[in-house]
Amino acid sequence: MMCERMSLRRLLLSVLLLACMLPLAGAGLSVTASPITFFALDMQDPSVPDGLYGQIGITTACSSHVEITLTAIPQLTPSLLGAGAMGLRVGYDLIGGVPDTFFHLIIDAGALVVIDHAAGELSPLIEFHISPLAFGSRDYGYRDRLFTMGVLYDLHRSSWTLSWSTMTGEWYL
Repeated sequence: MMCERMSLRRLLLSVLLLACMLPLAGAGLSVTASPITFFALDMQDPSVPDGLYGQIGITTACSSHVEITLTAIPQLTPSLLGAGAMGLRVGYDLIGGVPDTFFHLIIDAGALVVIDHAAGELSPLIEFHISPLAFGSRDYGYRDRLFTMGVLYDLHRSSWTLSWSTMTGEWYL
């Protein structure tokens, strides 16, 4: 148990350090926001408590095809801030470059730590997402991702969760 807490502390510290370094990437920052819903495949012991969540984040492009996103995901319903998550994702644009293409197909992989306040648990998850339709660019000042689907794997429970977001807005700073 003590080892797990140390590992989670190291993960959270790493995420915070990376967040401090994001502005140094210099490829332009953007702010993201979206509603997100999780669907546990193991209904007896879900990794993420039921409810609607909001997702907010900061994204920066590391190269023409690669971007990094730091996210915070608070629970909105049924219990405001009853649970939440922090995560770090690396995205890859399969169609075109992040700065110069209007249409995008983006895949993401990352890590997420879910905090369930009611149960007093921290759950580390590995996540994979695909955004089959994204449009916009830095030149336009925004980018929208439509119909983002994800699959998450809980490392402690050995269980799977699906995620869905109808639309994610991204505004470049």
